[in-house]
Amino acid sequence: ILRPMLVFPREEIEAFAAANSILYRNDSTNFSSEYKRNRIRNEVFPILRKINPSFLKTIVSDMDYFSEVSDMADSRIEGLGSGTSVEVSVLKESGLPSYALFRIAERYGFSSAQCRDIEKAVYGGGSGTGKHFLSSSHFALVDRGRLLFYPLEQVPVQLGGKALRADILVSREELAQGSYETEFFSARVVLNLENSDKARNMSDGRLYLDAGRLAFPLRIRQWRVSDRMRPFGMKGWKKLSDIFSDAKMTLVQKLTVPVIEDATGAVVAITGMKSSEDFRVTGCTEEVLHVAMERL
Repeated sequence: ILRPMLVFPREEIEAFAAANSILYRNDSTNFSSEYKRNRIRNEVFPILRKINPSFLKTIVSDMDYFSEVSDMADSRIEGLGSGTSVEVSVLKESGLPSYALFRIAERYGFSSAQCRDIEKAVYGGGSGTGKHFLSSSHFALVDRGRLLFYPLEQVPVQLGGKALRADILVSREELAQGSYETEFFSARVVLNLENSDKARNMSDGRLYLDAGRLAFPLRIRQWRVSDRMRPFGMKGWKKLSDIFSDAKMTLVQKLTVPVIEDATGAVVAITGMKSSEDFRVTGCTEEVLHVAMERL
């Protein structure tokens, strides 16, 4: 926004208009101190002018200096946070850690006061991992030396976001009709029943379960704190929260990854990650459930 008349005091503009017979109209709301900006203009500025008659010229001159300094600072931090993931170390190395964080976070609707709180989490003692903040449009998450920003539409309601997904039940009859696909948050889950002789490639990152051991219907749902399973290749039990920590998953990822359980309540798979040892495919397996996932 260009304000070419800002450098001139009101009295000088009015005198110029009168001398040159220029008609103008006053906005009556400008004389009311009901609005904060008017109260400053009508009540504070006159007092400051009494103290310093050149107050207006001084503040306009200072604004020019501040603008130049701001431009220099902006050019210095340009490109530091062009994406939704910002390395905290990069912010620190910029030499302007507080300003850099503010300029990046304000793009996602965070106020100056909120940025101060984010600063404490990011630059304070400890890692700050798991601390999160909400603006009107985004969710900010501190995670292992990074500051992540998510649109609220991608964040579960448990964290203050807008994403809500009910459990999905899948019957054997539905699977028998062919490939079954469904969306769960930002993932597409694909389930297929196959003869065991077709499931040869067991190392392609997909998951395979012995369908004969599964109790239907299957349930695709969110992770629960009490969830545990015997991961493929292991004898002992492990909490899903520990599996997530080992994989360095963020809080948002933990709450949006599709978990599959059978009708007995047993966790049979974390899609895209782990299958249960209790449902592994063996030489006696006749039918295999193939579980695949892709990010949307």
